[in-house]
Amino acid sequence: MYVFFGHHKAASTWIFNLCRSICDQLGLSYEANPDLNQESDPKADFIVFGNASIHHVDHLNDFRGFHVIRDPRDIVISAYFSHKISHPIEGEEWLIEAREILNSIDQEQGLRFSIAWRKEQFTRMGTWEFDHENIYESRFEIITTWPEVEFKKIFEFMGLFPDPLTPELLTEILEAHSFELLSGGREKGIEDVESHYRKGTPGDWKNYLHGTNKEFFKELYGQFLIDLGYEEDMNW
Repeated sequence: MYVFFGHHKAASTWIFNLCRSICDQLGLSYEANPDLNQESDPKADFIVFGNASIHHVDHLNDFRGFHVIRDPRDIVISAYFSHKISHPIEGEEWLIEAREILNSIDQEQGLRFSIAWRKEQFTRMGTWEFDHENIYESRFEIITTWPEVEFKKIFEFMGLFPDPLTPELLTEILEAHSFELLSGGREKGIEDVESHYRKGTPGDWKNYLHGTNKEFFKELYGQFLIDLGYEEDMNW
């Protein structure tokens, strides 16, 4: 079994769709977010989790997978714009409520709301087992900057590359899922707050996280950033 362990606003939708394309090309069955509380184990060849936790790993046997995290500060900024504007709300009662709140307050208040709201997600990331022998660890900052290099390493680790996933097929799939195509022709770094693919570059938090919100983030998650290796101390 092949597995992707992702997190909300850490390129999970992009990777979901890329993995689905690989499965279609290789004739592998695919399942997103299976319910592991059921009596039967997942039967798909390739499964993906959008809000992964160590609980998911504990329920799986005989698998190879990869896990992608992102700077929590950038997750907050991405979540703020997505939940306020671009994320589809059909059937998502929690998002309808959140969108009403975010559109009733100013940006600074909205960012503070989004910082506090990420607590459960960041707890999942913070309790992850980062040295699991069957899981390749990657980061948004790497996988979006050098996708072909990193995905070759990932799929080689998982036993898919270079056979049956050939270099030519991987290149073709990555090109079909490039930021430029998915964003309608924009280059990375050009922002469109109404798009699910808003900007595509790391470090955008520096443009939005200031003053009391920056201190609030440090208060809640400052040590978490250090533990993940995104900062060496609180002086950022």
